[in-house]
Amino acid sequence: MTVSRTLLTALALGAFALVPAAAQAQQSKEAAKADIKTWGQAVGNAFSPGYWEGSMQELDGAGNVLSSEEKPDCIKLGEGSKLGTSLGEMFTMIVDMSDCTTTSGGVGSLNLKLECLAPGGKRMVLASDGTYGGDQVTWNVSFKAEGEGAPESRMMRMSARKTKTTCS
Repeated sequence: MTVSRTLLTALALGAFALVPAAAQAQQSKEAAKADIKTWGQAVGNAFSPGYWEGSMQELDGAGNVLSSEEKPDCIKLGEGSKLGTSLGEMFTMIVDMSDCTTTSGGVGSLNLKLECLAPGGKRMVLASDGTYGGDQVTWNVSFKAEGEGAPESRMMRMSARKTKTTCS
């Protein structure tokens, strides 16, 4: 099962409404970008090629399930790294547009907290946490925003396991 790029893109792009201009930096942009790059590599490594089965849920800010998907999927060579790279690029753009700080779980971790501030009291927090290894992935992503015009909070919860090393 592949991660819903649509859901993760919606979470990330919702932040663009919050970051119209930069304020005072709390962490160097380079340090934040390094954390995001390391996290993106971990996302790519979590989904090795093969046949995956699992479930993914989209939840609202109160934890109510908005949608649920259970379908097996084949991840081909290079697809996992593309997901990690594209998400990393989106989050790097957010860092370029605002003042952000990151808290990272480090190499091999799906844990990343990205907090961004913008003028007018706008704030957004994107938090990712999870584990992977042994052909299993458990991953949660939440997006919370505050301020005028802020999008509604959302969460994604995913659990998957690789059942075959090939897709045939």
